[in-house]
Amino acid sequence: IRDVERSRGLGDVYKRQVYIFNILGDRVKTVLNKKQDPGYKTIVWDGTNDRNKTVPTGIYYCTVSTSRSSQINKLVLIK
Repeated sequence: IRDVERSRGLGDVYKRQVYIFNILGDRVKTVLNKKQDPGYKTIVWDGTNDRNKTVPTGIYYCTVSTSRSSQINKLVLIK
């Protein structure tokens, strides 16, 4: 499994939330849910769910949210 990495320019200190959802809209992983200092961050998802079990190959969505903005990225996980 390849790790998925996303670099983002993050502004002021806000609570940041990064979640991975499957194609059905079920949340499979909470990657980040905390306050962070401003700056570029690398977010890594290792292809596991919240129980650290490997998820199947497929299409997933990554949501990156703060109190000011939200972004959705489409991911393709290939084993």
